[in-house]
Amino acid sequence: MCDLVALIKQKEIISGDIAAIVSMRKGVLNEQYSSITKKDGTLSVRGPYYVLTYKGPRGKTISKAIHAKNASFIKSETENYKKFKQLCERYIEVCEKISEFMNGVNEHGKNQDTRV
Repeated sequence: MCDLVALIKQKEIISGDIAAIVSMRKGVLNEQYSSITKKDGTLSVRGPYYVLTYKGPRGKTISKAIHAKNASFIKSETENYKKFKQLCERYIEVCEKISEFMNGVNEHGKNQDTRV
């Protein structure tokens, strides 16, 4: 059985981790290259080009060109969003455990005898 104090402490830690995220953005940053064949038949590769792709309203895929000087910052923002989602999932799990603990339900879904 989990200790209620430990669960509340976990919840506070997760809340702090969420609050520490300053900026985030949905999506994936892709690095792309284009190849062209020159008049003399040689192959030339150009790039990298950076494209941010994410789901917009109503599930529509949106792609935006990102300048190379902003790519690392955008990449860190997309990683922050992934971290945020993971932290939210953990927060929900801990809150559910707290609720089960307070309602006397064990991890198997059975009521515990909470009488002293």
